[in-house]
Amino acid sequence: MSEIALAILALLAIGEFLLFGAVAESFRDIDQLRRVTGAMDELQPVDLGDAVGGQPSAFGLDPFLDEAGKGLALFVDSRCSTCQRIVRSLNGRLPAGTSLVLFADTEDQGVRWLTSSGFDAERLRDLPVRIVTSADMSPLGIDVTPLAVEVENGRIARAFAVPSTRRFYALVPDVHGLLQPRRPASEVRA
Repeated sequence: MSEIALAILALLAIGEFLLFGAVAESFRDIDQLRRVTGAMDELQPVDLGDAVGGQPSAFGLDPFLDEAGKGLALFVDSRCSTCQRIVRSLNGRLPAGTSLVLFADTEDQGVRWLTSSGFDAERLRDLPVRIVTSADMSPLGIDVTPLAVEVENGRIARAFAVPSTRRFYALVPDVHGLLQPRRPASEVRA
């Protein structure tokens, strides 16, 4: 009986080894397909031309970015599924230091799109959100979406096409106050 159990165990081990090899080969094939088709989850730099180094408000972005140590302007389009996934992930809020520029056919359509994505229509006026319609000129003259424009020290620094929600959150500025250095215990008074 133990010889049969050992034979079955050996067959199961060989089968598991073959299945593991097949799964590893599938992952290699998927990776090759992504590389060939360009469907990698990587940020793609976008040339902003003369806008780099300029004040954000001079290019139609929210004026609070002119004073930001670190900031981000996110450009999205109401017809873009990746844009919708990113905006829905925000749950009706914008991270600190982030503004939103939405391309929509009309302002009403843009408000409806934002409210269907979790934003409160009444609070939109209080947020750094701009709806750009087909009648308006696109800020920066760029129509790539989703697009993240990074601001450093009140100046436009760079821009990236954002392929996923995960990559967007990696770009969100970490806006925190500076921590005070700890004082040595000898300086602390009771």
